[in-house]
Amino acid sequence: MVLVRHQRPAGRAVPLPRDRVGPGRERRGGGPLGHRGDGALRRRQLPARAGGLLGTLREGERRPDGLGDRRPLAGREGGGGRQRGPLAGPLRRGRRGRLPGRAVPAPRPAAGGTFRPRDPGRRRLGEQRRAGRAVPGGLPVRRLCRAAAAAGALLLLCGCGRTGKDPESVVRRRLEGEPKTLNPLLATADPELVVLALTSRNLVDWDEELALVPGLAESAVESDDHRSFTFRLREGARWEDGTPVTADDVVFTVEALVDPRTPAPNRRAFFEGFEKAEKLDGRTARVSFRNATPGRLAAFNLPLLPAAAYRGKDLTTHPMNRQPLSNGPYRVARWEAGRRIELVRNTQYAGDRPAAEKLELRVVSDSAAAFEALRTGALDESRLTFEQKARVDREGADPGSALRSLVYPELAFTYLGYSHRNPLFSEARVRRALTMLIDRETIARTLYGGTARPANGPIPPGLWTHDPTIAPWPYDPAAAAKALDEAGFRRGPEGVRKRGELRFAFTLSLGAGSDLQRQIAETIQQSFRSEGVEMTIAPMDWAAFTEKVDAGEFEACLLAMSLDPNPDLRPSWHSSQVPPNGWNSFFYRSPEADAVMDELARTFDREESRKLYSRLARILHEDEPVSFLHNVDVKWGVARRLAGVRTSPIGLSLFWPGASAWRPVRAHAPV
Repeated sequence: MVLVRHQRPAGRAVPLPRDRVGPGRERRGGGPLGHRGDGALRRRQLPARAGGLLGTLREGERRPDGLGDRRPLAGREGGGGRQRGPLAGPLRRGRRGRLPGRAVPAPRPAAGGTFRPRDPGRRRLGEQRRAGRAVPGGLPVRRLCRAAAAAGALLLLCGCGRTGKDPESVVRRRLEGEPKTLNPLLATADPELVVLALTSRNLVDWDEELALVPGLAESAVESDDHRSFTFRLREGARWEDGTPVTADDVVFTVEALVDPRTPAPNRRAFFEGFEKAEKLDGRTARVSFRNATPGRLAAFNLPLLPAAAYRGKDLTTHPMNRQPLSNGPYRVARWEAGRRIELVRNTQYAGDRPAAEKLELRVVSDSAAAFEALRTGALDESRLTFEQKARVDREGADPGSALRSLVYPELAFTYLGYSHRNPLFSEARVRRALTMLIDRETIARTLYGGTARPANGPIPPGLWTHDPTIAPWPYDPAAAAKALDEAGFRRGPEGVRKRGELRFAFTLSLGAGSDLQRQIAETIQQSFRSEGVEMTIAPMDWAAFTEKVDAGEFEACLLAMSLDPNPDLRPSWHSSQVPPNGWNSFFYRSPEADAVMDELARTFDREESRKLYSRLARILHEDEPVSFLHNVDVKWGVARRLAGVRTSPIGLSLFWPGASAWRPVRAHAPV
């Protein structure tokens, strides 16, 4: 079976409207396509079907949904990696709505590009990469000093980037936090994955319609028994130092990934049952597994490490984690810790040369400062809150406006997570009571401008596994108070609930910089306090926060999770996937849920899988391991000087060609 790279199949993975801005709306039980929450992502594997996965993926071919049946793929939760993020702008990801402001039309580039080696001698001399240590990204901005902070950040942004590059060929992007690492096996959060999407090609890529297409591998052949995958690398694929990308790199990367000493919880779960990786020749490698699992090809949405540079070294402390060797369209030229990362064209990239000569990725955690930078031209794109999006639309009515807004769906949900190791959160009835204390409908109406919907679990509407018959827990303070009383948590003289000597008081950790996230946290705090639950809000630098969450070292956290086209829930919810093995940082344990997830890993029939997913969703609904909050629409502001900006249910950047296809048309501000 074969996938065609960018030829249109009869059935498309996610239908796009005629304006080509985003996927069309599909009504499923009144729910949205899902939400990524304002900065968080996780990815998983592909849907199962009778007969298994695609047999062969070759250069010039695409696979509509990771299957062979070309059914519409509604969802994203994939095998390539998973990402988390803050709840930045009120409308982060969600429904399949058309955009008020249409994207500038652009020819659609080929998924893989035309590979042609370039002479290493053409590489610009004298450009060196500089690395620095990460620094805290700042504390939450108080109302009285927010304007001053935004102005200071704007001055800082405007002062960056005067390096002599043609202003017409520079794109200024926002990073919502400082990356912890650029090692693709260790990366877990949005800022890291945004950079990696521009500097590292995957063995196989998602395209904007959630089809698997060739990446570094010009072909991917799955065996008839679904237990082995053979990858043929593109001729001419090179690292930025001019050395070829080889089968040794494939073997080394996979073996490093499955090594238990590598802290790669976002990817290792998809390689369970790994048997061996072997080099067949210089450009061909085979990866074999002991068992067959549906959707496993999506696990190879995987960037590679240069074996020659990493072999025998500590992957967690290697200097290349901040000074990576690129095999993608851009390479890292400079990294100013806490401020920006500069990317320039990679002259050794064998694909089509990107239009922008340089990308300046500027670390701006505060949403107000980012919006001011966007309006003045110091940034070319940024996530928007509902109010910011409305302002962009009002000003966009002026023919001379420099900005337009985008709205697009991403499969995700926001949540308030609890550590089940804390005795406060060990009982399902207590967690359900906390959810019933949160007025999600009011939050959706007042903070999200009516563009969010209460989530009923970890499978958002739009995924084929979503069960619309499961109703979200209602806002019911009286029922919640009764449940807390029955659990032994009764109000004490000071008004805080206690069970024996255990006070119902805990700390909520969250990433700093998002006004919306702070407002949601404060709203929940007030609701909890009214019923005797004391929650302290503790904003943190984004990199430190995600490190804390990945390790499971928190009491409660406020986050969002984005999903890939295959709804494998095992990495986040199976008891075997607690840190450091996986993403179950809540330490949720349910033998019943484990058994269903284990059965799903052996089920290739789509309808049987659908029934099992529905059963699993009901188990998770009753257990309420976290408070599932919302599915939210994404709002984005983009400079009109950028052409070729396309969207997908996995965002602006994490598909191919993504942001590498953006074309600066004209400058609106000095660079």
